[in-house]
Amino acid sequence: MSEGSIPTKKLITIIVITWSLSLVTTLLVVSYSTPFSTRTWHEVTSFSGNDTQPTDFFSISSESWRIRWQVIGMPLSETTSFWFWVHDEKTIIPCFDSGTFTASDFQNAWFSTPTGIEYITGSGRFQIEVFVENAEWQFFIEQYS
Repeated sequence: MSEGSIPTKKLITIIVITWSLSLVTTLLVVSYSTPFSTRTWHEVTSFSGNDTQPTDFFSISSESWRIRWQVIGMPLSETTSFWFWVHDEKTIIPCFDSGTFTASDFQNAWFSTPTGIEYITGSGRFQIEVFVENAEWQFFIEQYS
């Protein structure tokens, strides 16, 4: 063996260690750059009706959820109104209140279609209280998980 050269056994060991460190580094980079799960919106339940009534209670297991709603049965009359609020199973204090929409709201430029999405935070069992006059409504309850 010449002076300054690495013995074959040591050279193979160095190559294996270098390859192993490269593989571990690659695996770590791949595992950190790939999400462990893909979160998206999933429908939990839906409700529809044409009168004032509460929905059934529904369960939300995620901290983030939303209500996609729409008022259907167009054209709306001058006496159409729509309002809903959400409360949990333990209290009637609303965790969300839509306020009242009237037919003139639906005709304003800022609210040209009677639809909306309301985002709510917190898990548990909830109910929607619906107050409507001269319209049909639909709710689609979705959670982010």
